[in-house]
Amino acid sequence: MLMLPSMSRYSNMVSRLTIRNADPLEYDKVSWLILTAYREYEHQMPGDAWTRYSSSMQDVRSRAIESELIVAIEGNVIVGSATFYPTYMKRVESGWPQEWTAVRLVAVRPDKRERGVGKALIEECIARSRKQDAVAIALHTTPLMTRAQQMYEALGFQRIPRYDFEPRTDFVVMAYKMELD
Repeated sequence: MLMLPSMSRYSNMVSRLTIRNADPLEYDKVSWLILTAYREYEHQMPGDAWTRYSSSMQDVRSRAIESELIVAIEGNVIVGSATFYPTYMKRVESGWPQEWTAVRLVAVRPDKRERGVGKALIEECIARSRKQDAVAIALHTTPLMTRAQQMYEALGFQRIPRYDFEPRTDFVVMAYKMELD
């Protein structure tokens, strides 16, 4: 369990965050959190795409075999989560080179956004990646998620279009990567 130090811009929120792996008994709460965090995109996607995406997002249990589900806790409340794909686990879903780690589904409760929770989760994933001597850490995002893109770029992630994919002909999922020293 990691207690994060205060960060000047987010000192009120981040100083009270605990970042740790989720307990399997918390998976339902995390599933609800992810759906709540991503619901703002529901009306920007075709209905069938949202139905498939939301179902996949909520299936935290199936991802647990190949990933670590990381949560941010404030008090006793889960306020954020991220799915982290380490180099040492057999990964089917991530689609990245084995020597890279990956992050998926960074989610922050809407009422806790803009307070450093997402950044703290990504920084935890970067720290875990470095401990594993990963060559890089990668993630996907969409053009709809402009705040997330800005955060990733500010942290040093760069676009790598060769790993983009199109789940539909009218929708690109964009790849980002951060090289690790």
